[in-house]
Amino acid sequence: MRKFIHISGIVLIFFLCSFVWAGNNSFVSQELGFSLNLPDGWNQEGVIDRAEDVAMMKFIGEQNMALITVTQGPAFDNFKEYVISELTQSGSNPNPILEEFALNGVDCIKTVVPVTQNDLGVALPPGFDNMRVLTYFINSPKNGYMITATSVFPKDFDAKKPLFEQIIASFQVLS
Repeated sequence: MRKFIHISGIVLIFFLCSFVWAGNNSFVSQELGFSLNLPDGWNQEGVIDRAEDVAMMKFIGEQNMALITVTQGPAFDNFKEYVISELTQSGSNPNPILEEFALNGVDCIKTVVPVTQNDLGVALPPGFDNMRVLTYFINSPKNGYMITATSVFPKDFDAKKPLFEQIIASFQVLS
């Protein structure tokens, strides 16, 4: 589970090189135990990526200019402490602002994570130095989820953030 943020950062790099035309749908993954309502122009891309005890799906929209990932793994122990540890370990987010709430009946913590070259371990092209990722940690009795959302171009993040929040608000853990 500690690899959630790092895996998402790596996915961002792969996303910058991969594009897909999207359709209109709601998405249900029985395998990962969640549903998500996608607006027009959004779709799942690729297959479920697996590494150790986590699995990840990618959703692309906004004419291939935005990415949401849903990563599923075991339920989090010591939920809030785990989230703080994940967010502060790289040093780029020493005092994260956390918003705690229930999202459709499950515990949730939301924050915006700054992403630096040091976090990703690769050089970012010019214009990508202020990248931010809207991040939700969700803890259900059976699974833990991390949902990340970002725009391809950092300058578009603030304009796309309300849409990201609307999509993520539709997230439901399947029983």
